[in-house]
Amino acid sequence: MKFDNILAEVNGFGGFQIRTMLLLVIARITLPFHFILNNFIAAIPGHHCNVTALEVSDAFSNLSLAQKIKIAIPVREDGEPNSCEMFPEAQYSFLFNSTNVSSSVTVPCQNGWVYDKTTFESTLATEWDLVCDNIRLNKAIVTIFFTGVMLGSAMFGYLSDRFGRKKTLLLSYIVAATFGFASAYTNNFATFSIMRFFTGCGLAGISIITVVLCIEWVDIKHRTLVSVILSLDWSLGMILLPIIAYFVNDWRNLIAATTSPLLMAIICLWWVPESARWLISNGKVKRAHYYLSRCAKVNHRDKFMSELNPEALSKVIIVEDENRKYSYVDLVKTPTLRRIALFTGIVWFGLACSYYGISLNIEGFGVNLHLTQFIYSAIEVPSKLLVFFTVNRVGRRFCQSGTLTMTGLCIFINMFIPKEKGLVRTALGALGKMFSEGAFTCVYLFTTELYPTVVRQNGLGYSSFMARIGVSVSPMILLLEEFWVHLPSTVFCVLAFAAGLVAVLLPETRNVRLPETIEDVEQTRKRSICTLDGNFSSVLIIIISFIGRFTMPCHFMLNNFIGAVPAHHCDYSYLDQNERFRNLTPVQKLAWDLVCDKKGKNKATATIFFIGVMFGAMTFGLLSDRLGRRIPLLLSYVSGMLFAVATAFSTTYVMFAVLRFFTGFCITGIVIVSAVLSVEWVDIEHRKLVGVIDSLSWTFGNTVFPLIAYFVTDWRWLMISVTSPVLLAILTWRWMPESARWLIANGKLTSAQKYLKQCAKMNNRNESIHMVKPEALRCIVVTERRDRTYSYLDLIRIPKLRNLACRTGLLWFCVAIAFYGISFNITGFGLNMYLTQFTYALIELPAKLSAYFLWDRIGRRPVQVGAQFLAALCLAVNIFIPRDMAVIRTVVAVIGKGFSSAAFGTLVLYSSELYPTVLRQNGMGYNSFMARLGVALAPLVLLLEDVWKELPQVILCCAALLGGLVARSLSETRNRCLPETIEDIEKYW
Repeated sequence: MKFDNILAEVNGFGGFQIRTMLLLVIARITLPFHFILNNFIAAIPGHHCNVTALEVSDAFSNLSLAQKIKIAIPVREDGEPNSCEMFPEAQYSFLFNSTNVSSSVTVPCQNGWVYDKTTFESTLATEWDLVCDNIRLNKAIVTIFFTGVMLGSAMFGYLSDRFGRKKTLLLSYIVAATFGFASAYTNNFATFSIMRFFTGCGLAGISIITVVLCIEWVDIKHRTLVSVILSLDWSLGMILLPIIAYFVNDWRNLIAATTSPLLMAIICLWWVPESARWLISNGKVKRAHYYLSRCAKVNHRDKFMSELNPEALSKVIIVEDENRKYSYVDLVKTPTLRRIALFTGIVWFGLACSYYGISLNIEGFGVNLHLTQFIYSAIEVPSKLLVFFTVNRVGRRFCQSGTLTMTGLCIFINMFIPKEKGLVRTALGALGKMFSEGAFTCVYLFTTELYPTVVRQNGLGYSSFMARIGVSVSPMILLLEEFWVHLPSTVFCVLAFAAGLVAVLLPETRNVRLPETIEDVEQTRKRSICTLDGNFSSVLIIIISFIGRFTMPCHFMLNNFIGAVPAHHCDYSYLDQNERFRNLTPVQKLAWDLVCDKKGKNKATATIFFIGVMFGAMTFGLLSDRLGRRIPLLLSYVSGMLFAVATAFSTTYVMFAVLRFFTGFCITGIVIVSAVLSVEWVDIEHRKLVGVIDSLSWTFGNTVFPLIAYFVTDWRWLMISVTSPVLLAILTWRWMPESARWLIANGKLTSAQKYLKQCAKMNNRNESIHMVKPEALRCIVVTERRDRTYSYLDLIRIPKLRNLACRTGLLWFCVAIAFYGISFNITGFGLNMYLTQFTYALIELPAKLSAYFLWDRIGRRPVQVGAQFLAALCLAVNIFIPRDMAVIRTVVAVIGKGFSSAAFGTLVLYSSELYPTVLRQNGMGYNSFMARLGVALAPLVLLLEDVWKELPQVILCCAALLGGLVARSLSETRNRCLPETIEDIEKYW
């Protein structure tokens, strides 16, 4: 019998567990208070030098305060009085001169400062003049506090595994309360710093012990719920803190107020139980039996415990030596636990650094301090609900990685928003805070489930130690803005992305019993209930592919913005021969004046790019079937990024056009190779899910792109911005596996077995793959000759495959020309181009989700046909809507874009399933070539409005209809195995 079975019998989530949680919440409410307290107690109000020393004459004394400041303090460039300097003598001449400009020397403040007490009665800065040259001491308070938290995490983690959870928790309560109140009544900065250090030590114990104690007392089913509920006390504390700080505006009283709940927590600890898991694992079975009996009594399950004697508990958790004392060294003694310790440390460091990088920068967005803190706090509630509903569906690992990646993305986007747009920056900062808080909610649960009971508190203590290093470094990173304003954001962004990538490498713990011993971790852990096995190798492929694929929609839609033609008129500067115009507003010129007679060159830019995409599709399709999926994908990443960045520095239009051609040529390999690689690594049941997730990368890129373009208005920087994710894709490429299907089909059986073993290891299916020898793989895909090289000519050599290639090529052409005909026409409906582009992108999400739910219900073919016909209907309706009804025309176009997007999403999956493995990449390359031919023609079709306004709509409508008719003639692929050889096509299709 396992401990989780005992918990199930005594009710793993009853009144006993709820009471324990409520008792622990009393102390936990102080954690957000103290962790974010520095935002208020160390706030720096407005200040200027104390000028009373200049009152040497009655003339100065009789002046108003504003006049005294004007003649005694120099002004900054923004017109505000200088905070750190003053004149050594009063400058009375400024009373008669409207500007405070003088060649007089200035000196640092001689007699202290005068502070604005509108918001704060007193803070650390006003108490000990921690401004100007001493401002770094003010910033250092956070680092000192979190250094205490860091060391406290390590200390209390060790003590908790050595002496038990309850005794160590009492010690942490007393330490935090004693030094917390002492810090409120210190009379010098050095003593205050020491008190805050030890306060952090005590609070660290509360943070890590309470989580473990709760998790160890609940059953598997309710671990997620308990973790989220526990994290909500943090959100509650964060919401209450700005309200308390608003009314208690003296720093000493504020510290005392936020520490006071610990007094009640010390009293309530009497009713908090010791961890029965820890007691059993340390041989204290009688006490464990006592607490389990109390749990059974409160939960009305007395009968079970009356039949279970203490001796039986000794067999629940079997350890080699019950007297053995575990320490942090045990985290690195065995390979699996060492790997877990390394990865969790990196995840906690990256998460904490980015989380507090956002949380401690509440003044950096230009909005009211209390309001920003309140928004940051309130946004945490939906983030925890999001984690609660997703962590059991997608798993801990995917949830952890996803929230960290989204945090990094929010920080990245905020770098491009101007400082004056305070509300927008605050909103995006709050969104990043939401995702980072979701990541923090998940990481406590995830880490607790990863470590075994005997070293769980050591593991969490070490992880928390790493987190506090990140928190301690965060204020220092914020100081880097002195070198470059975006340097702190860049560092936080990189750390969040890195932590998200490392999280993918951790083992999944969803529906897995908590490990009790180190041996449990080293052995393969079994799931406690029957669930679908997560295809984690495929998840890894999808995540890595997503990074590179994100740039695709940005580049494909880039011409909508870099080729935009603003209002313009002739340059009349040649008339300014006498320089009479020199004081007037200068004329802003476009890069190469592609207007009027040169308008055609501007339109041709998109066509040139997509011709490159068209030929690149053929090239990379051939290379991928010849050399494998992995190498061409890397080639596409590297060459695409190099040409795209080079394009941003073009000096002539011809150079720009050539580089855009090669950019399109290279990046098309990303979309066709990654799509096939994802499909080839998943089973039949999950192919549609992978297909829709792959297509969502396009939707995501399309949605984010207009936001980036709105803030990055220079075409060169815009091109660099949308290309930058490819660098991250290159770094993550090393974890991308080769297609085992392609390897087997080409006789590379040893390599295929290596990747299959990696897949089995990640999916916890090692037993089955060890029985499969490389020779046995030879029978899986039977081909006439394994050394045969396939090419595009094989697509037309035999009747059925020739028929298939002809129909899919025409279908891809029709879908592409209709899709891009709508997508490129963002200015043709009379509304804001950014809003139209954003709406076009947003409609893709419900369209692709609808397609996902229909693929398995009615099949691929009906969805493809229906989406095409409905897109054609929307295009037809728009022909008859008057042009002055811009809103209605845009709405209809958006609906048509949705149907067209669903058709494109279906087509990628459908085509991948139609072609055999030996030719799949050639087939996809050829289809992509036909699609890019349609895309290249789409801008030229739009030019036909000069002949007749509605002619482009008519052509696009006919193309969509034709695509629907062609799709009707293709074979259905729902629930069918992927064809491996050309012979499979001829026999079974």
